[in-house]
Amino acid sequence: MSEVKFSFDKQVEFEGLKGTLKILIPSAEFKKRVDAKVHEVARKASISGFRPGKVPANLIRTRYLPSILQDEGISIADEAYNRAMADGGYSLAADPEIELQPQPLVIDKDIDLLVKFEIIPEFDLCDLTKVSCEQPVVDYSAEKIKKLVDDALKANPNWSEVDRLTQPDDRITLDFDGFLNEKPFDGGSAKEHQMILGEGKMLEEFEANLIGKKALESFEFPLTFPEDYAAKDLAGKEVVFKVTISKIEAPTLMKLGKPFYKKLGLELATKEEFEKHLIEKDTKAHSAVIEEAFKKKIYEAVSKAVTEFELPGKMVESEAKRLGVDLLTAKDSEVQKVKENVRVSLILQKVIKSEKITCAQEDILAYIKSMSPEYLDVELFLNWYAKDRSRIEQAQFMVLENKVFQYLRSQVQTKEVSMPIDKIEAMLG
Repeated sequence: MSEVKFSFDKQVEFEGLKGTLKILIPSAEFKKRVDAKVHEVARKASISGFRPGKVPANLIRTRYLPSILQDEGISIADEAYNRAMADGGYSLAADPEIELQPQPLVIDKDIDLLVKFEIIPEFDLCDLTKVSCEQPVVDYSAEKIKKLVDDALKANPNWSEVDRLTQPDDRITLDFDGFLNEKPFDGGSAKEHQMILGEGKMLEEFEANLIGKKALESFEFPLTFPEDYAAKDLAGKEVVFKVTISKIEAPTLMKLGKPFYKKLGLELATKEEFEKHLIEKDTKAHSAVIEEAFKKKIYEAVSKAVTEFELPGKMVESEAKRLGVDLLTAKDSEVQKVKENVRVSLILQKVIKSEKITCAQEDILAYIKSMSPEYLDVELFLNWYAKDRSRIEQAQFMVLENKVFQYLRSQVQTKEVSMPIDKIEAMLG
């Protein structure tokens, strides 16, 4: 921030969190700044007919005064604004609205600076150690465990070749070629392609035409791609597929035991060990959802414990825009969600400030590395990530938020509550 070396009159008025700052910058100070800038430009200007540094100040004024007035007016106004805001110790909720008068600026007239701004509200944090909340955990009832076992058996059957017509759940091996206007199209052909009928990895209409067919017999059928198909050149188009199924295999469910566990690459001996393995695997698969639900419960509990405070209107408007909510026509529940998000954000900022929570460069790098796809070199991913400042800022935000969450969970009293995974997922809706 620039050091202000001149005096100015200021007036600050507040209505709630909205402030109005009025500053009068004397014309004498403004003229002094402009004259100094004119002489500085004259020393550096290169104008035909004059030696460098010998350009008359009057000529500089004639050519450059309007832009000098504007630049110096903004500069001196910025100095006065920064000093006034620092003196007041204000923390702004959003960028201020700044207006300079008169326009255009005139060298022998005072400058009126008008700033409209909104500040972050002051409020007290609650005693976090007295806050309590539920920690959702997945309910692994006997019924849930049985479903995990049944799903594992169904997903890993033994396959045996059969001599009959194809039917759902069969695994088939086929060759196919697709034609658009009697010409092959990109991505429309495959050899020795293996698929399970009903698995849903191919278009539904494509799979439907493979039911009730014999092995080693060629056939063809028309198919119309969906209007929203990813390949735009095929969207909504009718094509013809020519198909030959070379093998039909039917599934046979295995029984629990060492042969089945070994098929899955597991060195287990008992059903109890296998069930424990499935529970650990399922918990890990849902860990992100469970963590987000727990985070939401902690935020809700802390927010409820903190006394009410006024929310900055600009922050509410910004959050509503981010969520795509029209505050004038939205439902009460939608508006409440917007306001609660802003409230929680302000509380987290307060915790960060009061507990001096920071994130180091290595924390950000570790977070970015954790997002690197397995198929991509980590260093290449880091170089790509670093090219966009907004990505780095987002990573920093995520790391900082996680540190705040970890701090809160270390302070708040929690009680585990078992519930079905779909109920936990519904918490994030």
